[in-house]
Amino acid sequence: DCSSLQQLPDSLCALTNLQELCLYDCSSLQQLPDSLCALTNLQELFLCDCSSLQQLPDSLGALTGLRVLNISYCSSLQQMPDYITALTRLQLGGQFRRRLRFAL
Repeated sequence: DCSSLQQLPDSLCALTNLQELCLYDCSSLQQLPDSLCALTNLQELFLCDCSSLQQLPDSLGALTGLRVLNISYCSSLQQMPDYITALTRLQLGGQFRRRLRFAL
């Protein structure tokens, strides 16, 4: 249960071989660190039901291996990076998808 997690630890970015990061129901998480771009091997990022998350860092676009992004039920999400170059699958869910503006 990560419902009380407000921020990710800085040490997470040292996991440069991490390929999949799953953050489910982290309802207190408000932002992701810009240093997330250090996860150069990250291929899949799941941010399901992170209801306080307001935006994704622009540095996410620097993850050239990121193929899957799931932001289902991130009801406060208002902004995404302008470009996520390697993305092949974007999963949206919930009512917010009508409000979200971005360019892939």
